Amino acid sequence: MCAYLDQSDRNALVGLGLRHTRGDHFAYEFDDGEVWLVEFPDTQVDGDISTIHLSLDDRLFVISRESLIVDRLLQATDQGVTFDEAVRLCVAVYQEADWEWVGNEIGSRDLVEPGLGLGDMFARVLDEVRSLTGR
Repeated sequence: MCAYLDQSDRNALVGLGLRHTRGDHFAYEFDDGEVWLVEFPDTQVDGDISTIHLSLDDRLFVISRESLIVDRLLQATDQGVTFDEAVRLCVAVYQEADWEWVGNEIGSRDLVEPGLGLGDMFARVLDEVRSLTGR
């Protein structure tokens, strides 16, 4: 979801049962222990988006797993701490992710902006993931 959040918005989300982790990042834990992580970027979301119809009038737009991987890899190219976040995400979704799609998207973006080093970052993250998972 894209929205500018002020402190009253953050307080309201906490009042609804979300745990505020940092910035515009929240977590929601269901009764069965499943945790959903939620981020509210204040601009548009880049990538493939799925629409979940909550009701006739209410829709939720969710970034795809693969687009989230690409987003985290993009962030990791300019911020050291996000390398670890990209690795954690890739380990968590290693079995389910469409790695061919991710590789193609990274390749396309790397051709457009080779100076970012996105392809190199993808290779570094995958090397670390393979090291951690033994795959």
